[in-house]
Amino acid sequence: MLHGGITPEVRLLGTMSVRVGAEREHSAVLAQPKRFALLAYLAAATPRGYHRRDTLLALFWPEADQEHARTSLRKAVHFLRQQLGPDLIVSRGDEEIGLAPAGCWSDVAAFEEALAAGRCDHALELYRGDLLPGLHFPDLPDLERWIEDTRTRLRERAVAAAWALASEDERNGRPAHAVRWVRRAMELSPYDEEGIRRLLTLQLRSGDRSGAVLAYDRFAQRLSVDLDLEPSPETRSIVEAARNGGGAIAFHAPEVLASAPIAASVTARSPNAVPPTTTSSSIPVRRHRARRAAVAALLALGATFAAGAVSLRIGSSPLPSSPPTPVAILPFDYRGTPDLEYLAEGMVDLLSTKLDGAPGVRPVDPRALLGFLGRKPAGDDLARGRRAAEHFGADRFVLGSIIEAGDRLQVSATLYDGHGRVQGIAEAQGDGEHQVFEMADQLARQILSEVQEKRLELARVADQTTSSLPALKAYIEGERELRDGRTADAAEAFQRATALDTSFALAHYRLALLAREHTVAREHVRRALRDSARLAEHQRELVKAFAAALRGEHKVADRLYRDVLAAHPDDVETWSMLANLIGYRGPLAGYAWVDAREAYERVLELDPRNALALWHLATFAAWDARLADLDSFTSRFLRLKPTPHHAGNIQGQRAVVRGDSAGIERFIADLRVRPDLSAQMGAGVVTMTTGDLTTGRRLWRLITEPTRSRDMRALAHVTLAKIELTTGRWEAAKAELERAATLDAASALEHRIYYALTRFLTLPRAELLGLRDSLERQDAPRGTEDVEGLAAMHRNVRSYLKLYLLGMLSARLGEPAAALGYASRLETADGSTLEGAFAHDQAQLVRVEVAWLGGRPEEALATLERADFWTTHSALDNTGDSPFFTRIHERFDRAELLYQLGRVDEARQWYRAFTYEMLYRAPSHYRLAQIHRAKGEHGKAREHYSRFVELWRDCDPMLRPMLQRALAEGEVQPQP
Repeated sequence: MLHGGITPEVRLLGTMSVRVGAEREHSAVLAQPKRFALLAYLAAATPRGYHRRDTLLALFWPEADQEHARTSLRKAVHFLRQQLGPDLIVSRGDEEIGLAPAGCWSDVAAFEEALAAGRCDHALELYRGDLLPGLHFPDLPDLERWIEDTRTRLRERAVAAAWALASEDERNGRPAHAVRWVRRAMELSPYDEEGIRRLLTLQLRSGDRSGAVLAYDRFAQRLSVDLDLEPSPETRSIVEAARNGGGAIAFHAPEVLASAPIAASVTARSPNAVPPTTTSSSIPVRRHRARRAAVAALLALGATFAAGAVSLRIGSSPLPSSPPTPVAILPFDYRGTPDLEYLAEGMVDLLSTKLDGAPGVRPVDPRALLGFLGRKPAGDDLARGRRAAEHFGADRFVLGSIIEAGDRLQVSATLYDGHGRVQGIAEAQGDGEHQVFEMADQLARQILSEVQEKRLELARVADQTTSSLPALKAYIEGERELRDGRTADAAEAFQRATALDTSFALAHYRLALLAREHTVAREHVRRALRDSARLAEHQRELVKAFAAALRGEHKVADRLYRDVLAAHPDDVETWSMLANLIGYRGPLAGYAWVDAREAYERVLELDPRNALALWHLATFAAWDARLADLDSFTSRFLRLKPTPHHAGNIQGQRAVVRGDSAGIERFIADLRVRPDLSAQMGAGVVTMTTGDLTTGRRLWRLITEPTRSRDMRALAHVTLAKIELTTGRWEAAKAELERAATLDAASALEHRIYYALTRFLTLPRAELLGLRDSLERQDAPRGTEDVEGLAAMHRNVRSYLKLYLLGMLSARLGEPAAALGYASRLETADGSTLEGAFAHDQAQLVRVEVAWLGGRPEEALATLERADFWTTHSALDNTGDSPFFTRIHERFDRAELLYQLGRVDEARQWYRAFTYEMLYRAPSHYRLAQIHRAKGEHGKAREHYSRFVELWRDCDPMLRPMLQRALAEGEVQPQP
């Protein structure tokens, strides 16, 4: 019996979705990419039916031995059955499995069944895009190849269906209908020149001369921008006839087009092109000498579809289809009473929302546009309109005015091309403020009639975010406050908006972004998702992405954000959310916090006054000691008048990097008088972003002064211990932990054991036994609500931390049975709770240690990678002060296991990330030096050896042998 008696629905074309029933989206399946890919393979692979286990093992687990690969397959099948129903996957004998005949509906099977039945129109309804969009497995080349081949095969069949429908409509004397199917074929094969010629001819036959010229111009622009090519003379001759008033051009007979392959051809724009060659259709093709030569060569080969369309791919990603027309809507010039002044910017949001999603149109992101303009009235300033259009790559821009007089509103909007030439004028009138929505509708329809090839109604009237004018006013006020960095005032405005309209999805989404508590954010996201039908498509995707991030499905969130950016490259909010995702969850994916730099640079390019981007870019410049950039970003941030503590932190950061002793002393004096949490944040941020551990010691020492709370002082001593251990000084670290023990004995012991387990330390057996004995005798302290720091972070998981540490110590002491006993006890926790899930992960880590020390690194790595914390956000701690939650040991263990197993390139990514953190910074430089040395990259190797030596030059005697090896291998000298 299937899950709940309902057949699961799997969509793989243009989207990835697994549903059981109308409402239930199985995010758990989507969060497991390899297992989802297995489900997709069973649903889409041909021939349909059963598949040999050996084939599946070779595709999905090629590097595992037979036993482990079969175990992984069994677990994957069990997971899918558990999630989607016990009868989903069936076996035939011992060696074959497949989807049950009625066990699952998939759009791929339905698509191919519709084609087999001759229902091409229904098949194209099902074909919403490429198979498994955005899903790639670079480490599984055979699976990657199957995905690519199947994507191409299905796309080719969709193109063939579109051409078949076009030919049928032509034969039946319906050229307008044929145009629709030719356009669909062109969407799927955007560089098919034979296709554009057929489209032009059909449009000319139906009398749509202007539409033909516009279609040609867009095709030519697409070739120029994407491939640096231009259409062939034959294609140009068709459009020239149209421009000169000629009639329809003779073309191949439809029945020939329906059956014969058509080769694509383009002419490269190069004064030194080689003589033309001849394709099967005698269309000249020339080579291009520039960086597009390889692409032109592929085109010249004339790779063909049976239905006459060409599929061209670069790498593993499909070339983009024709992009929609970007339109920049500038703030309107308002003249009237102050009560309606909000409409100057409000009309930007209203029109952008209404135009978003309409075919062929993409409004420039209002937040980015207003940030670029500095929120100054646009009026009739054509120069500013042209600059904005050029900055955002918009083909057109809109300038408008609103005049209020005697309860009457007169609104006009003028549409310009990128050069400032008038393309059309839209006007609307109303009896007052209550008709703003209707006037915006009228303007949007008139603008669409000018922008699109032919008049179209709005794609979705439901894109209107709210029907409450007071709610809209509150929302616009919130947006204004948010752009100016006043988040508390913005939140209050958005709260008013949701009180006035409880279904205001966009306002709920804003409140979710601003929420400080995880549960509050999830509730606002739930409400936003509930009413997301009122949002534009890309806004819905943003809400889905943020919801995925809150659930811990960060790979899903990353994919959704990038999908939005592919269609809306100027969406400043999406760039900002992607940057935050990389910086926040990046470490658990092998990224360093500096890897968010490119995304934040894009944010600042779009919004030059974005405080968050300026702050982060200043931190990246501080780490790299790019002094000019550091000064520039810091000064620009300070001009925004941030809070005193944020201003003090960024000034202290600059002082440390510049070696400004007076500035450092001012920062220290500032920290000394700050409240505990603000002082802790200042010390932590500046230590991290500058990498200066000497100054970091001074800053954190301030937090140990008697004026601070006991909990905060204990945290400071533990952090100082981490700084000491980062420089190879275990004895100094223990001294700090002993001081912490006088303030919080339980937390100090937990961290002493955790640091004792640091991978580069090899402690005497007696010391490990003493630590285990102390932990066994220590009762877990009672949880209280009035504690801060480490005690508060670990309040709900203290008993699990004890079992985990006892298990790890037992493994290090060579007692695997005892260690596995502690792991089993951890696994009795309720895994449905956050704390129980944490316990299960800790049990996995004990098993990793046992397998690794037992000489089974492959098993250790496989066990480590199965832990849930890599992809699931626990919400137990958001400060980064607990090494148990930030997974310092586990991330370094992953790098070491990959290195030991010869997967050096993968290991290198993880080591690199650690060079931007504490604790394992020096050993990571050492490993990177060894990797570069083995590759013969001696300059890079010497650089990493030098950094390692600089960090550990004063290390304890027990670590001196490693330092001496580095000095010898790298041929470097320690600096005095």
